[in-house]
Amino acid sequence: MEEQVDETLGEIQNYLFVVGAELATPDPQASQLQRVDAGAVEVMEERIDAFEKQLAPLNQFILPGGTPEAAHLHVARTVCRRAERRVVTLARSSDDEIAPTLIHYLNRLGDLLFVLGRLVNAQANVADIPWEQPPTP
Repeated sequence: MEEQVDETLGEIQNYLFVVGAELATPDPQASQLQRVDAGAVEVMEERIDAFEKQLAPLNQFILPGGTPEAAHLHVARTVCRRAERRVVTLARSSDDEIAPTLIHYLNRLGDLLFVLGRLVNAQANVADIPWEQPPTP
């Protein structure tokens, strides 16, 4: 299982170069660069589904943390979500067209990083930490 996580993270790191290149060169006619496509999003969704099958169902919010590796994945998830919001803002405010598949990829990447954080904890026999609503003052 750890090998699957490492392989997935390596693929993500490589594919983030495609994301960066597309953002740096938004006009598909101006470049022969590889673009984020629906197939990449589909592969990510398949990975999410496969990893979730290895986990207990989630029926409440959880706090990020656990093992150091899982904590790093949760930090990466929050950075990914911030990047997604900035790309959405860019898409709304720029004359350059940002492909919806790129935004969808970033969205699913955040979800995958969340699932990977849970999976890494599960592999280390560390339980999810449930969020508890604080008492009202």
